[in-house]
Amino acid sequence: MSAYDAMIVMSLAITAAGTTDAPAVAARLREVANPPGKVVCPGQWKKAFRLLSKGKDINYEGALGAVDLDERGNPTGITYGAYNVQPDGSTTLTNTVGTPAQPRCSP
Repeated sequence: MSAYDAMIVMSLAITAAGTTDAPAVAARLREVANPPGKVVCPGQWKKAFRLLSKGKDINYEGALGAVDLDERGNPTGITYGAYNVQPDGSTTLTNTVGTPAQPRCSP
């Protein structure tokens, strides 16, 4: 889930910057991941891009927990998930260690 969150934060920062220029994107990472701003959760891409296109602030909350970055761009808390693999191949999150998982967002 950390890779998923990293990809989304990068995509949101590119959108906020309006370019793929590395320094411009880096300057926007904290703006899309940290408070303040409208909370955006996994699966809410349309909402996130709509808010960014209107110049609104967003706060992406990750698949496994908060994605807050310090002044150097490093995560302030990391969560690890423990999963059980079911006989049909699906997975079930059974435990987290680290920053607690955020509540599920409503659509």
